[in-house]
Amino acid sequence: QGFNANFKFLLWDDNEVWYKVGLVNVAAFLAQATVEAVGDDTCDELNWQQVAGRYALSNSCGQEGRSYQDETCGIYSCLVDTSMEVTAVSQMNQVRAPPPFECRPSTGGSNSYAGYWNTNTGT
Repeated sequence: QGFNANFKFLLWDDNEVWYKVGLVNVAAFLAQATVEAVGDDTCDELNWQQVAGRYALSNSCGQEGRSYQDETCGIYSCLVDTSMEVTAVSQMNQVRAPPPFECRPSTGGSNSYAGYWNTNTGT
């Protein structure tokens, strides 16, 4: 609710096996969140991949060739909410660092180009 999103974890399906799967799901999430929080001193993913010396604003959809909306864990995943909008809170602690990530549905057409963040100009 605090992130304007309806996050869900598989926690219980009325049998012991699914209960254990749910616990592993939560443990894996917390472990990954801890690794990133301690390593980057942040609670959000940072825009760290440069393309031609600039940070692509579309990195919020996936860095290193990943497409976050297409990543699933089979039957353990929730469906992608194609209307969800979310804005990160954290950004890199550098002068002229790219702004926090923002994700929202594409409007299509000429408005679907996200652009770049130029650290030389801060724009």
